[in-house]
Amino acid sequence: MLLALPACLLLLLPALAQGDLPGPPAPELADPSEHAEAAFGSDISLTLGVGSLLGAWVVPRPYTALGLRFDAFTVGRGAEGPRAGLSLFGQKTLGLLPHAVEEDDEGSAQEFPIEVVEIGALCVLRSAPSLPWGGTAGLGFSRMDLSPYYGGSYPVPVLRFEGGVRRHLGTLDRRGFLDLGMRLGWTEIRSPSEQLEELWSLELSLGAGLHVR
Repeated sequence: MLLALPACLLLLLPALAQGDLPGPPAPELADPSEHAEAAFGSDISLTLGVGSLLGAWVVPRPYTALGLRFDAFTVGRGAEGPRAGLSLFGQKTLGLLPHAVEEDDEGSAQEFPIEVVEIGALCVLRSAPSLPWGGTAGLGFSRMDLSPYYGGSYPVPVLRFEGGVRRHLGTLDRRGFLDLGMRLGWTEIRSPSEQLEELWSLELSLGAGLHVR
């Protein structure tokens, strides 16, 4: 045993002199391109809507609205298959306004315009950006502010459904899209007589946007 130890040292001396001892294994760096499809993604778009409010106290005439929305997804724009995410949107009536009906002290009906501001959040499902044509769908809630409503502003919660078709444009690295969709909303609103009345909104929207990531 004592003779074997000096012999091992003599065998290691040439390797130590030449610096040929093996070092620790080099770590393998991950290729970022392999995980590009799993990155977070987002869409931003501008929308123009034409719709109508339907209820006991509103006049069924069209209105126009301008809106902005932001969609966030758990996968990037290069992922295959549909993408699920969260959509935040806001819009305001511009141009054509909805009208309401109110009776004056003499019992005659008077029409007056009302402004509508709406913000909300939807759970959405979008088709893959790699497809030329696809679909969109969403379900969620929003807050609709009506002003004036019998003398003041009146906020109401709205249940929202939406669906439509999407046309993808350009290349995948910087790809835009056009949306044509239908949005349906339902809520209950309290009248001056403290009665709950249903209020529906039906809207056709055209949107143009870009896949940010």
